[in-house]
Amino acid sequence: MKNSLSHQIQSKVLITEVLNRIMLHADLSQWDKLKKVFADDITLDYTSEFGGEPIHITPDKLVEEWKWLANYEGSEHIIAGHVIDVEGDTATATAQELGIHKLTNTDGEPFWDNGGHYEFKLKEVEEGVWKVTYMKYQLRWERGNRNIVEIARGV
Repeated sequence: MKNSLSHQIQSKVLITEVLNRIMLHADLSQWDKLKKVFADDITLDYTSEFGGEPIHITPDKLVEEWKWLANYEGSEHIIAGHVIDVEGDTATATAQELGIHKLTNTDGEPFWDNGGHYEFKLKEVEEGVWKVTYMKYQLRWERGNRNIVEIARGV
């Protein structure tokens, strides 16, 4: 039953793993694995960090957009403190995030760090399989050389 306690607990464990996989697969450039955590259409909102508007994107296009992350010498995106609400076959989640990025460059220090939280919406597309449909990052702080983002992106 979709609203039973066992479904709630199982779903929260599975959703926590899905959210952890986003960060791990992005940091390790495991692009095929990364695609699997997203629904066919995702709303992505990084406006607090980069400006612009939220976008709708497919997993394939998202991975193509994120491949520049591999240009860092290293990045660690740590997500923790998951708070998840499950309602049948949909869920919302919020989690804190710490991002550490390193890229040696001639324009300043090699590190840019940031912290904030993510908001997610997910859908259970089949029993026990949760996919992200919405992902919003809310930047709370940053320190270091933000210019390494543009260098990594090749801008």
